[in-house]
Amino acid sequence: MKEKMLIGYYTIPEDTEMENHGFECAAWYERIAVKAGKYPIMSSGYVYHERDQRYLPELADCSISIEIPGTVVSDDFGARFCGVPVGVYDSAKNAGNPSRILLSPYAHALAWDILEGRAQNVELLPRFEARRIEFDYDGETHETARIVDTEKESECMAEQEAALCDKCGRDCELYHHIKGASEGITLAALLSTFEPKTGVFIVHHMGAEVSEGVGGGMAAELLSSDVVKKVGGNVVKRIAVDLDDRPDTPTPTVIVTIGNERK
Repeated sequence: MKEKMLIGYYTIPEDTEMENHGFECAAWYERIAVKAGKYPIMSSGYVYHERDQRYLPELADCSISIEIPGTVVSDDFGARFCGVPVGVYDSAKNAGNPSRILLSPYAHALAWDILEGRAQNVELLPRFEARRIEFDYDGETHETARIVDTEKESECMAEQEAALCDKCGRDCELYHHIKGASEGITLAALLSTFEPKTGVFIVHHMGAEVSEGVGGGMAAELLSSDVVKKVGGNVVKRIAVDLDDRPDTPTPTVIVTIGNERK
């Protein structure tokens, strides 16, 4: 079983009763008495990026669980035929037995509740934060929300930098130069900062899982090309550096991912 990590606490302000409907038959239920208190919010892990074969600092959407122990007040597990009760069922026969409520909110839904003030009973640990995430789909900019592990985010950035420097075998001046590019810079503005012979490949991100390559070549050539005339005003979303497999003189290519045109 995958080990779970604590990400925060869910508070129940006073003793109450909750119902559990997580059974094979939609009509079955348990009514459970639970005590006031703070209950751990757990996560089973992070989003896995298939292309890069690595884990991202965002919590996986189906990874969150909140277990609230309690005792049965009443239940109904009686037989049904086409939804109609068959026979007599004693709803108090299991009263007093231990049971639990298991909440499993989607990470994006919990993040939105936190961001929009609907989750007053949820407290995340300091290293975790709810964050708005913009993405382009079908030519339009949309928003979703994620819960991000800020400590893992810093570790991921450091690991990527270290891996690139190790592979490159030099100071990676190009990488550190473009890493400092201003947020929201356009493609044309970014290309104008490169050395003329810098290799560049441009990817247009059009949706959550929809991207297309729109051009590649030397920076100086691209600046005067039809590609930049068409998408030069689009905002840069992501910058990365790829190195070829030449052991002696690894040649970097800047991979620039763009979104929609700046409004």
